[in-house]
Amino acid sequence: MKQIAVAGQYWDEQVFDSSWISALAQAGLVGTALLAVWVVLTCWDSLRTPHLGTFTNGALLFILFRSVTENGLVDASVDFVVFFTLSVLLEKASSGSPPRAAAGHTFPGPKEYPATSPSRP
Repeated sequence: MKQIAVAGQYWDEQVFDSSWISALAQAGLVGTALLAVWVVLTCWDSLRTPHLGTFTNGALLFILFRSVTENGLVDASVDFVVFFTLSVLLEKASSGSPPRAAAGHTFPGPKEYPATSPSRP
């Protein structure tokens, strides 16, 4: 572990750690490789999805930059929740077929039922 000097705190040194070092230490090479594949596929989906890409490209760039300099991409943190949400959102948005409405189909409306009055004896 690398120690870096810290100014303005009551301690002098702090451990320099990143999400990738933590993944390597906790999950080994296989776990880190799976994490890298997940990140690459999420970035690829973001680039393939132009209607969401304007937001997701910047958000992923920010989160992935922070994952190199800070811990938190694979912990129970806000960064992980945002990355996971973007990953799931982009996976659904980039999956093959467009919605039926975009393909020229219309969604069915409510069924028409004849108006009946309650029967009275």
